[in-house]
Amino acid sequence: MKSLSIINVAGLLMDGKNDGLEAALRQRVTPDFLRTIAPTSLDSATKHPNEAIEHAIVMIRRAMQDVKESTGDPNIVLVGRSYGAFIALLASIRMNFQNITRVVLIEGPLHPDVLVAPPMLLPPLMICDSHYQMRPVLAREAVEHLSALGTSPLVIIQGQAQDDVVPIASQVIPGDFRIMNVDRMFSSHHEIDHDRGSVVRLPRSIGGECHGMKRILPDGYRNHLFWSKEKMDMILDIFEATLRV
Repeated sequence: MKSLSIINVAGLLMDGKNDGLEAALRQRVTPDFLRTIAPTSLDSATKHPNEAIEHAIVMIRRAMQDVKESTGDPNIVLVGRSYGAFIALLASIRMNFQNITRVVLIEGPLHPDVLVAPPMLLPPLMICDSHYQMRPVLAREAVEHLSALGTSPLVIIQGQAQDDVVPIASQVIPGDFRIMNVDRMFSSHHEIDHDRGSVVRLPRSIGGECHGMKRILPDGYRNHLFWSKEKMDMILDIFEATLRV
């Protein structure tokens, strides 16, 4: 059986430790290799975004070497959530998708022409101003390169609940994508194919949940920052479906 190796790119200001998506992937998908990298942790938040991208590339290549030594196959699936999805997109494009079989982008700020600004209720993100300022330029770079590289490795998971951190409209890339709702996706295994990338839209009823004082956050923040078990399970269903192609 072919081995499965996953590189998970953590979100903005995340240190890569105790990553919820990594934990869920380990339990549900049980990959042969899984590593989380954090190219925009707190100690590097004020650096130029290109440094974060280059750091991610270095870490991905290092992981590929480790994968090759342990499994004999350097190929990986790259996954990113939120701003980590944006970094994963740019890193994979700059690597020309070399040894990257699939890129799964979850609720990331991907569209160059949709405004994404630091939410007022999350003041720590204000220190990441350079990332917000440069994001449209880098996103346009991604769109231009995809016109030559193609979109077939990309699977974009777009939230459908209210999201005040990464607006829904920003969670897609301009281009020729197969767009489907999650229920339609599972009605036919042919929906995701090798011809072009796919955008899978989550149901509007799928949101987030949290406990304690975090409950005071508006739905638009909780839906992005904290995933309910139902939402996580659905995202993992989509992830597994993309691996069967």
